[in-house]
Amino acid sequence: MAASGPTMTADPGTDLVAEADAAYSRVVLDPARYTAAAGEIVELARRTGNDEALIAGLRALAWTRHAILDNETAKSLLDQAARLATRNGLHRRLGEVLLTRSVALQELGRYPAATRDLRRAANLVSSHQRPELLMQLAILDHNAGRVLAAARQYRLVLAEPACPPVIWVKAANNLSYAQTQLGRPQAALAYLDRAASLASELGPMLSAVIENSRAWSSFHAGRFTESLRGFEEAGRLYTAAGLPLGEHYLDYTDALAELRLLDEAAAVARLAAADLERHGARLMAAEARLRCARLALALGDTGSARADARSAPCVTSGGSAAPLGRRGPSSPPWRRALSWTVSPPWRYADSVTRRPHCIVSAYGPTRWRLIWLPGGRRWPRTSGGGRGAT
Repeated sequence: MAASGPTMTADPGTDLVAEADAAYSRVVLDPARYTAAAGEIVELARRTGNDEALIAGLRALAWTRHAILDNETAKSLLDQAARLATRNGLHRRLGEVLLTRSVALQELGRYPAATRDLRRAANLVSSHQRPELLMQLAILDHNAGRVLAAARQYRLVLAEPACPPVIWVKAANNLSYAQTQLGRPQAALAYLDRAASLASELGPMLSAVIENSRAWSSFHAGRFTESLRGFEEAGRLYTAAGLPLGEHYLDYTDALAELRLLDEAAAVARLAAADLERHGARLMAAEARLRCARLALALGDTGSARADARSAPCVTSGGSAAPLGRRGPSSPPWRRALSWTVSPPWRYADSVTRRPHCIVSAYGPTRWRLIWLPGGRRWPRTSGGGRGAT
């Protein structure tokens, strides 16, 4: 959905730095609506030679790319911003850029680089950004499979007296995923109920992510009918917010597969793969293709299973993707991919332990539900990494 919303214009007498900071605050809550405005500020800052405004504007524009899973472009924009901040000795701005770049790096599977950015940022950002820093560190733990440590960190974020509402919602979302992974879906739903009320005041993106998370935790609490209704509503909210649907479809696929609705799960998995491929989210697209392959195999369609597994990329050491068929000569790559399937074939090893929704990612997460809304998945990992809000 290509929503644009009102654009912001600024003449040379306007405080362009303040405009750029406001643009970032807006795109974090409603990226589809304010993408054009962020682009305008970047262009104006370039024309007027205002480097500080350009740094803040590039950060805002990068978030809009992250929101649609284009983390390669987001990183490129943030690399520009980091160079500018370093050249101008703008240490606080550099810290802000590093915080945001760590989100894109996690989404790209580059965890050591994300860790380095966060360590540098810790010495640069202001005290009011401490909750965001703590949350990103928690997401690193979560994506590394240290779920208990991540949950402790999320609670620290929620306990911060000056925690901004948007960070509180994201941390509550991610903590709910951790609780569900730890077998406590009812506790997860309690956090999500509180987060939903606050998210409704903040913007459509957070509301969509929270609804999707509620559907996921409801499923693991045994509320199957409520869960399926929730996934349908989450899909509507994602569409209304102009967000990619791929991660939502992955969650929905898992729920349908667990209920042995294999034909329906296979159809939704193909929607996920198509959406993620369209947005260039290679790692998640590979995950979706492997889901397609597993489901095709469970349905007895070995030809489709082979084709899907062959088309799924693998991850190189740098976090980039290459087709599974290039992995090596030892055994057919589609068979190696399908060997990740557990028995019985409709049971997903990663159905509960996936990365939290970086909702935020993404949408953390991301997305994994690590919400940075967006959030980064570990790859490959049969037990999953979870998605969350970033």
